[in-house]
Amino acid sequence: MSDFKFNFDAGALERAVKQAANDGICKLAADYQGLLDGLVSSHAGKPLDEVKAALQAGWQRLGGNLTDPELTQYAEYIKEGRRIEIRPQQI
Repeated sequence: MSDFKFNFDAGALERAVKQAANDGICKLAADYQGLLDGLVSSHAGKPLDEVKAALQAGWQRLGGNLTDPELTQYAEYIKEGRRIEIRPQQI
């Protein structure tokens, strides 16, 4: 019978999990940034209701939800041609 020894490095596991989570956060932020930048390009100057509809649809397609105040504020910025910057926070 052979002896089996298993060494568990909790610190390495924690670092790997954090790195994977941070990579996911950055990917998600990039997806939302692409949506917002695209909407500024395609919807600047358009009626607010049209911008809101496009923003809501795109946001939901990415799996997110916006409150009505957020939706309205972001749509107003997009309508004005102002860039909204997503800044992901690392964990």
